[in-house]
Amino acid sequence: MFDKNEFARMFDVLPTISFGYQCHVSSVPIYYSIANRNRKKYFKACALAMICCAVVYSVAANFGYLTFGSKVADDILLSYDNEHTGAMAVNIAVIALAFKSVTTYPVLMFCVREAVVSFYVSARGMTPAEIVITEPRRRYVVVLLLWLTSIAAAIVATNISVVVRLLGSLAAFFIFLIPGICLFVHCNELDELEQNGSSGSHHSKVKLNLVRVASITYILLGVFTFGLSVTLAAQSILYPSSEDFGPLCVVGENNTSFFLHLQSAASSSHHHLSLLHASYQK
Repeated sequence: MFDKNEFARMFDVLPTISFGYQCHVSSVPIYYSIANRNRKKYFKACALAMICCAVVYSVAANFGYLTFGSKVADDILLSYDNEHTGAMAVNIAVIALAFKSVTTYPVLMFCVREAVVSFYVSARGMTPAEIVITEPRRRYVVVLLLWLTSIAAAIVATNISVVVRLLGSLAAFFIFLIPGICLFVHCNELDELEQNGSSGSHHSKVKLNLVRVASITYILLGVFTFGLSVTLAAQSILYPSSEDFGPLCVVGENNTSFFLHLQSAASSSHHHLSLLHASYQK
């Protein structure tokens, strides 16, 4: 039987996917760091990185679901007990996650810093000489303010799912909205060049229109994902979920109550599937 509530919950993953695969901001410094830069090398680097991310995300998600089912926490590490047997393994996972955050933070900080500085320089109307002279002091101030802001956000945020949804809304701009706008503007520029006779190559009208349709689709998808992510984040803040994530898993210990809970959940799922199958047969 079709359940509209379950169907609507499918869209809950869009902010998480946007957040997890958002690498457009750091793509420019990554491209700059490639030796003998060209499009082929850059495509290989991006493809390899995306494949690695997809494999790691899929393995973590599947093992989390197979272990905890629908009771898995938003932060899977919170589902493991780090005070008894196996606490060392859980702590190693936490340290590895912290190390990953520390190593990726500077790259993203560089992108944010350059964006803030460019807006500041444009707003002040500074001359090239003024930009060079004030660059060190400006860089220190911007980095310090951004670092304090990120620390404050980490302290205030009590639920990682809210942060992921908010960042997912911003990621939707970089993944869908901005590329769609750039593609649409590029198609208009090609049209103008051909009308003026200054284009060196001929582009089919049908092809340009198809590209325009694709760009508009990207823009609409970006607006939809952004609105959905902000709405979900607002709901999480205003109406915190009190969902029970079940007992903690003690790593390396045969926890009878934990596995009995999983067995009960599996039996319940099997019962619901049997009823659903019987209803379809009728």
